Amino acid sequence: MMLGLGLSIPQVAVLGPAWSPAALFSGGVPGFWAGGFDPARGRMFQTHAGTVAAVDGLTVGLVLDMSQGAALGANTAPASLTAPAWDFINVSGNAARTASTLHFENAIDRNIYRVDTGLIWPAGTAIEIRVTLSGSGPCRLIGISGAGNTTTLYTPTLTGSPVEYVARLVNHEAGSGLGFGFYGQSATPVDITVHAVSVRQIAGRHALQATALSRPTLTLASGRYHLYDDGNDTLNVTLPAGTYSRAWIDNLGAVTVERGIAISAAENVLRATRICDVLYAQGSLTAGDEVALTAWWQGRFP
Repeated sequence: MMLGLGLSIPQVAVLGPAWSPAALFSGGVPGFWAGGFDPARGRMFQTHAGTVAAVDGLTVGLVLDMSQGAALGANTAPASLTAPAWDFINVSGNAARTASTLHFENAIDRNIYRVDTGLIWPAGTAIEIRVTLSGSGPCRLIGISGAGNTTTLYTPTLTGSPVEYVARLVNHEAGSGLGFGFYGQSATPVDITVHAVSVRQIAGRHALQATALSRPTLTLASGRYHLYDDGNDTLNVTLPAGTYSRAWIDNLGAVTVERGIAISAAENVLRATRICDVLYAQGSLTAGDEVALTAWWQGRFP
């Protein structure tokens, strides 16, 4: 349903300056809200691994969901690398690790934290990984998503000074869990000192595209950032099965609201060829919600 509500200034003012679409998700209502596609907000990344921020003119592989504020949960990673949750494999048999230092002889040696142990990771769940490392030599940081699928997050050559690395991983296979680990990079031995590890769940269900050629392009035109779908792109989010309202605003400022949408599988959030924002909320938006959302969007994308 295309809206042309012609809101007057007094009508918009009634909504109050503090209203935002986040109000539609109070109490944990399931859904997805992109929150716009301005790269300055730090919620979009070029790949589904979430290590490189999205920029104008390049593709987007991950958009973090703002419906639950993208709040970070508790750190699940034990501080000591010798804790049982860390699985160390030192194929070469050399002295391996202490509570804070790892020694790798080759690209097979590894130290993995299995994040899914004792946790439930439904499809669409994301984790944020932060690690601070120092040492001298090459190593790899690897994220594991699903059975047998690995993603290389970073392949740094450490040069002594501590450096923080940050990555986000989204699980696109229900129940498969997520993991994270340090690996050797080559036959060059390396000692890595791990100063801090943080593995935290990011609240919400997040949209991703693991296939490079199927990712939309972040575009700035007429002062509006939007995602451009060249006709073969998808950006999927996995939501709890149910009936949803979905709404979006395109690059021309047209708002569309649809109710009664049954969702039971991965949903492509690219609802227009050029989209400035998109929102899904379980249940049916009221007429007041519709007015408020339209006014909020049109105030930001005039």
